[in-house]
Amino acid sequence: MNDMMYKSLSGEDKDQIVLLNEVIAKSPDWFVRSLAYDQIGILKIYGGEESDGLVAFHESQLLLRSNEQDSDYAYFMYENFYGSSILYYNYSSGIEAIARSILKYRPKDFPAFDHEAIGNIVTAAFLRGDEKLAREGVSALKKIAEIMRRPEISNSAAIYCARAEYLFGTPAAVLRCLERANIDAIEPPQYRINALLMMSESKAKLGDLAGAKRLLGKVHKLQATGAFPKYAFDELPQAEAALLMARGKGRLALDVATRHWRSMEWRRTVESQAATQQFTKSLEFDVGKLKESANRQKELIKLQWILAVIILFALIGAIWFMMRERNFNKTLAEVNVALGEAKQRAETASLIKSQFLANVSHEVRTPLNGMLGMVQLMQIGPVGRAHKAELNVLMDSGASLLKILNDLLDMSKIEAGKLELDPAPFDVEALANASISNFAGLALNKNINLELDVSALEHAWHIGDSVRVKQILGNILSNAIKFTQRGGVKLKISQCAGGLQFSVTDSGLGMSSEALSRIFEKFEQAETSTSRRFGGTGLGLSICRDLATVMGGSIVVESELNVGTTFVVTLPLEQTSPVRDIESHHGAPDIQTVGDRPLRILAAEDHPVNQLVLQRFLDSFGCHVTMVEDGQSAVEKALSEDWDLILMDLQMPILDGEGALRRIRADEATNGDKPRTIIAASASVMQAEVERYLELGFDGVLPKPIQLSALSKLLEDFSGPRPASEFRVAS
Repeated sequence: MNDMMYKSLSGEDKDQIVLLNEVIAKSPDWFVRSLAYDQIGILKIYGGEESDGLVAFHESQLLLRSNEQDSDYAYFMYENFYGSSILYYNYSSGIEAIARSILKYRPKDFPAFDHEAIGNIVTAAFLRGDEKLAREGVSALKKIAEIMRRPEISNSAAIYCARAEYLFGTPAAVLRCLERANIDAIEPPQYRINALLMMSESKAKLGDLAGAKRLLGKVHKLQATGAFPKYAFDELPQAEAALLMARGKGRLALDVATRHWRSMEWRRTVESQAATQQFTKSLEFDVGKLKESANRQKELIKLQWILAVIILFALIGAIWFMMRERNFNKTLAEVNVALGEAKQRAETASLIKSQFLANVSHEVRTPLNGMLGMVQLMQIGPVGRAHKAELNVLMDSGASLLKILNDLLDMSKIEAGKLELDPAPFDVEALANASISNFAGLALNKNINLELDVSALEHAWHIGDSVRVKQILGNILSNAIKFTQRGGVKLKISQCAGGLQFSVTDSGLGMSSEALSRIFEKFEQAETSTSRRFGGTGLGLSICRDLATVMGGSIVVESELNVGTTFVVTLPLEQTSPVRDIESHHGAPDIQTVGDRPLRILAAEDHPVNQLVLQRFLDSFGCHVTMVEDGQSAVEKALSEDWDLILMDLQMPILDGEGALRRIRADEATNGDKPRTIIAASASVMQAEVERYLELGFDGVLPKPIQLSALSKLLEDFSGPRPASEFRVAS
């Protein structure tokens, strides 16, 4: 039984039932006895004595008579009490009983129900699969419209006719219901949106793609006006999915529909719980009134009539509320199930999101691996000084892109405000020169000056996240050059209280005060024509502001239209002593050996670009390399020969890296062999993924794109005196 129901009859309830039984025993009036049985039934069922309550309602039903003065009213009260009592156990039967009391037995002098209430009954009939009752309700609405001859009633009847046909899946009938309706005059206004969406989806299902698209366009325009409540557009994604499906874009349609269903299911669950709580409070209030009447024995019959009317109105109000919000299809027991399902769906969505981020990481890192790998090989080769400087810029830009990609892919940290910084000593002047070098070619092409002023920089070395600082400067410099057509751009760095101040000044287009007020908003640009003329997403400055805030700093901007703009970034960077850059030398790698022989390495990699890069890297270390392109071949080679090290890609055809690892470890356990050293080489290197690789049994992780320094460190770990067990992730 639902937790909000009574678990047992209280003493007052029992006393009330005793008094009602005395009325039944003494009264000769069938009508009074029937009402008394109705109240006993609801008290018994609410008190947990379901079987006795149903017996009381059966006794009331036996007393009901036809063609007498109070017959309709007696049936009306019986159906309402009975339906309200069994809602918690058989929702469909309860709603049907209440609907029957309204449509069939409502007394003439009882307040009339409007057409909208009947429309909700039509919807309720659909939810319980009763097509006959739904169509009877629609027929009743049409008759009301014929009698009233009022346009608003006719429009309402058309809407509910279309809604019933829509719910029973007959698109052609939906269009017939609405063909004579004046859509723009339908009240309330949100029903116009509902009509347009049903028509659009029906046209899409019938193959009229142009008509469906036109109607959807009209809905989007109405949505943009802001004149309609948000819930009026709840079914918009479903209509869009129908159009996508009709156009043959099934996968995209499924994605749109799935996100819509998840959102609506969660909202309905929460609203259903609130509606049920409200309904329960109403019932508790009414039962409390019933208990108070137990002390008025002499006026029992009169009070029963009053209480019956009070309970009737309270029940009708609660039912109307539940129908209006379309949440009456959930009992409290079903709510608990729905909450569990919603939790499971949320966990599934989180898992899908993590998998999606891992896949994006792999797809982006694979081509980046080829690019950076070849740059590193060119750096250690015989290259002239001028070309070496260009390669350094290319390598520096690629490395910055790689580190930014790592943090951008970790969406959960960004959304939670947990973006981690990597503070380390760095040369501010060198970083500024590198930033200027990245944009020197672009400035030269536009014939504008690009200047760096570090005359006010007292100390070059500071502690901070150099990649993030360079990202901020890169975004601002890129914007400054993009919007400057003549003159120049100047980056000035100076000391300030507690840190450094970076100012970027340009002689570009400038911005109005209105544009300045929203320049740091996501997806916003200074003018509406900016994205068309210069491109961009409007995210760069927003990211700069967030990064500066995370580092404890700030960004301010001053601008004058048609004169220019100045961005000032203040960061609390602590001064430090110079640190020798041990990775600045790109000489030939040391030859790696075990004893007096080269390392024997088995490399499993399916992508041709990655194979070439890895082969060239390992050749430069003097290793003896055997390359295979799938997991099955890796297992066969690993078990048939001795290897100093196995590099295993995770995403391969036939058998992936994890499957290959499991087979090798299983063979080792069966034969009692010494565990082989197996390193996971993967582009999916988010923290959760790395921890999972190690739990699976890999001895370490080599991130992609592969860096020569990381590969060198890995080879030293397995050929030098340090135990391999200390190795976890190459960096």
